Amino acid sequence: MCPARRAAGGGRRASAVARHAAVAPAPTNTDPRDAELRALDDKLSWRPLQLDPAGYYIIKLDREARELIAEHYSNNINEKGLAVDDETGEVIGCKKSSSVRLPRRVFRGRTAKELSVRILEQRQQGQAEEPGQEGTDAQEQGALPWISRLEHANYLGREFVRAEMALLTGTEYVQD
Repeated sequence: MCPARRAAGGGRRASAVARHAAVAPAPTNTDPRDAELRALDDKLSWRPLQLDPAGYYIIKLDREARELIAEHYSNNINEKGLAVDDETGEVIGCKKSSSVRLPRRVFRGRTAKELSVRILEQRQQGQAEEPGQEGTDAQEQGALPWISRLEHANYLGREFVRAEMALLTGTEYVQD
Protein backbone atom coordinates (compact mmCIF):
# COMPACT_ATOMS: atom_id res chain seq x y z
CA MET A 1 0.00 0.00 0.00
CA CYS A 2 1.05 3.53 -0.65
CA PRO A 3 2.96 4.81 2.43
CA ALA A 4 1.10 8.13 2.44
CA ARG A 5 -2.26 6.39 2.51
CA ARG A 6 -1.14 3.90 5.18
CA ALA A 7 0.24 6.75 7.31
CA ALA A 8 -3.13 8.45 7.19
CA GLY A 9 -4.66 5.27 8.65
CA GLY A 10 -6.44 4.08 5.51
CA GLY A 11 -7.06 0.49 4.50
CA ARG A 12 -6.01 -1.03 1.22
CA ARG A 13 -7.08 0.82 -1.90
CA ALA A 14 -10.12 -0.24 -3.89
CA SER A 15 -7.98 -0.67 -7.00
CA ALA A 16 -5.75 -3.14 -5.17
CA VAL A 17 -8.86 -5.02 -4.08
CA ALA A 18 -10.10 -5.10 -7.65
CA ARG A 19 -6.71 -6.34 -8.92
CA HIS A 20 -6.60 -9.00 -6.22
CA ALA A 21 -10.15 -10.13 -7.00
CA ALA A 22 -9.29 -10.34 -10.68
CA VAL A 23 -6.40 -12.76 -10.07
CA ALA A 24 -7.83 -14.70 -7.14
CA PRO A 25 -8.69 -18.25 -8.11
CA ALA A 26 -12.35 -19.14 -8.27
CA PRO A 27 -13.47 -21.02 -5.17
CA THR A 28 -13.64 -24.75 -5.73
CA ASN A 29 -15.82 -25.35 -2.70
CA THR A 30 -19.27 -23.89 -2.12
CA ASP A 31 -19.13 -24.36 1.64
CA PRO A 32 -20.76 -21.21 3.15
CA ARG A 33 -17.95 -21.04 5.71
CA ASP A 34 -15.51 -20.21 2.87
CA ALA A 35 -17.46 -17.04 2.09
CA GLU A 36 -17.54 -16.16 5.80
CA LEU A 37 -13.76 -16.52 6.03
CA ARG A 38 -13.20 -14.36 2.93
CA ALA A 39 -15.53 -11.70 4.38
CA LEU A 40 -13.65 -11.79 7.70
CA ASP A 41 -10.30 -11.47 5.90
CA ASP A 42 -11.57 -8.50 3.86
CA LYS A 43 -12.92 -6.81 7.02
CA LEU A 44 -9.59 -7.24 8.81
CA SER A 45 -7.73 -5.81 5.79
CA TRP A 46 -9.65 -2.54 6.13
CA ARG A 47 -8.81 -1.85 9.78
CA PRO A 48 -6.59 1.17 10.47
CA LEU A 49 -2.96 0.34 11.20
CA GLN A 50 -0.06 2.32 12.55
CA LEU A 51 3.05 2.58 10.44
CA ASP A 52 6.16 0.86 11.75
CA PRO A 53 8.66 3.60 12.66
CA ALA A 54 11.43 1.25 11.46
CA GLY A 55 10.11 1.43 7.89
CA TYR A 56 8.05 -0.39 5.32
CA TYR A 57 8.62 -3.07 2.70
CA ILE A 58 7.82 -3.44 -0.97
CA ILE A 59 7.60 -7.13 -1.82
CA LYS A 60 8.43 -8.34 -5.32
CA LEU A 61 9.07 -11.59 -7.14
CA ASP A 62 12.17 -12.37 -9.18
CA ARG A 63 10.78 -15.22 -11.27
CA GLU A 64 14.01 -15.75 -13.20
CA ALA A 65 16.05 -16.24 -10.01
CA ARG A 66 13.03 -17.93 -8.31
CA GLU A 67 13.37 -15.60 -5.31
CA LEU A 68 11.24 -13.34 -3.17
CA ILE A 69 12.51 -9.79 -2.73
CA ALA A 70 11.71 -7.47 0.17
CA GLU A 71 12.90 -3.89 -0.27
CA HIS A 72 13.07 -1.96 3.01
CA TYR A 73 12.38 1.79 2.99
CA SER A 74 12.61 4.29 5.83
CA ASN A 75 9.39 5.60 7.23
CA ASN A 76 9.51 9.18 8.40
CA ILE A 77 6.19 10.73 9.36
CA ASN A 78 5.55 14.47 9.42
CA GLU A 79 3.41 16.42 11.92
CA LYS A 80 0.31 15.78 9.76
CA GLY A 81 0.84 12.00 9.93
CA LEU A 82 2.01 11.67 6.31
CA ALA A 83 5.01 9.67 5.11
CA VAL A 84 7.82 11.94 3.92
CA ASP A 85 11.14 11.44 2.09
CA ASP A 86 14.17 11.28 4.43
CA GLU A 87 16.26 13.72 2.48
CA THR A 88 13.78 16.22 1.05
CA GLY A 89 10.95 16.14 3.60
CA GLU A 90 8.50 15.95 0.67
CA VAL A 91 5.32 13.92 1.14
CA ILE A 92 5.50 10.52 -0.52
CA GLY A 93 2.38 10.37 -2.64
CA CYS A 94 0.47 7.41 -3.98
CA LYS A 95 0.87 8.45 -7.61
CA LYS A 96 3.88 7.73 -9.79
CA SER A 97 6.63 10.28 -9.41
CA SER A 98 9.71 11.17 -11.42
CA SER A 99 11.86 10.95 -8.29
CA VAL A 100 13.44 7.59 -7.56
CA ARG A 101 13.38 6.41 -3.97
CA LEU A 102 16.06 3.86 -3.18
CA PRO A 103 15.56 1.17 -0.54
CA ARG A 104 17.72 1.22 2.58
CA ARG A 105 18.22 -2.53 2.26
CA VAL A 106 17.15 -5.34 -0.08
CA PHE A 107 16.51 -8.82 1.30
CA ARG A 108 16.22 -11.90 -0.93
CA GLY A 109 15.12 -15.44 -0.17
CA ARG A 110 13.92 -18.56 -1.95
CA THR A 111 11.08 -19.14 0.53
CA ALA A 112 8.95 -17.09 2.89
CA LYS A 113 10.77 -18.65 5.83
CA GLU A 114 14.24 -17.90 4.44
CA LEU A 115 13.28 -14.28 3.77
CA SER A 116 11.77 -13.88 7.26
CA VAL A 117 14.88 -15.32 8.90
CA ARG A 118 17.12 -12.96 6.94
CA ILE A 119 15.11 -9.93 8.05
CA LEU A 120 14.50 -10.90 11.67
CA GLU A 121 17.73 -12.70 12.56
CA GLN A 122 20.43 -11.15 10.39
CA ARG A 123 22.63 -8.57 12.06
CA GLN A 124 22.89 -5.08 10.68
CA GLN A 125 25.77 -4.83 8.22
CA GLY A 126 29.02 -3.93 9.93
CA GLN A 127 27.79 -4.81 13.42
CA ALA A 128 30.19 -7.22 15.08
CA GLU A 129 28.99 -9.73 17.63
CA GLU A 130 30.23 -8.85 21.08
CA PRO A 131 31.92 -11.50 23.20
CA GLY A 132 29.52 -13.23 25.58
CA GLN A 133 26.44 -12.45 23.46
CA GLU A 134 26.39 -15.63 21.43
CA GLY A 135 22.94 -17.22 21.44
CA THR A 136 21.12 -14.15 22.76
CA ASP A 137 18.19 -12.61 20.97
CA ALA A 138 19.41 -10.26 18.23
CA GLN A 139 16.48 -7.91 18.78
CA GLU A 140 17.41 -7.43 22.45
CA GLN A 141 20.89 -6.42 21.30
CA GLY A 142 19.45 -3.62 19.16
CA ALA A 143 20.63 -5.32 15.98
CA LEU A 144 17.41 -5.01 14.02
CA PRO A 145 16.61 -1.65 12.51
CA TRP A 146 14.41 -3.40 9.92
CA ILE A 147 11.19 -3.95 11.91
CA SER A 148 9.91 -2.78 15.29
CA ARG A 149 6.20 -3.70 15.50
CA LEU A 150 4.86 -7.22 15.99
CA GLU A 151 1.81 -6.52 13.82
CA HIS A 152 4.18 -5.52 11.02
CA ALA A 153 6.18 -8.75 11.37
CA ASN A 154 2.89 -10.68 11.35
CA TYR A 155 1.73 -8.88 8.20
CA LEU A 156 5.06 -9.50 6.45
CA GLY A 157 4.91 -13.20 7.27
CA ARG A 158 1.46 -13.46 5.65
CA GLU A 159 2.59 -11.50 2.60
CA PHE A 160 5.76 -13.55 2.20
CA VAL A 161 3.69 -16.75 2.14
CA ARG A 162 1.32 -15.24 -0.45
CA ALA A 163 4.31 -14.14 -2.54
CA GLU A 164 5.91 -17.58 -2.26
CA MET A 165 2.67 -19.25 -3.41
CA ALA A 166 2.49 -16.89 -6.40
CA LEU A 167 6.11 -17.71 -7.25
CA LEU A 168 5.47 -21.46 -7.04
CA THR A 169 2.20 -21.40 -8.98
CA GLY A 170 3.14 -18.76 -11.56
CA THR A 171 0.22 -16.51 -10.56
CA GLU A 172 0.34 -12.75 -10.17
CA TYR A 173 1.30 -11.32 -6.78
CA VAL A 174 -0.17 -8.02 -5.60
CA GLN A 175 0.94 -6.86 -2.15
CA ASP A 176 -1.96 -6.20 0.23
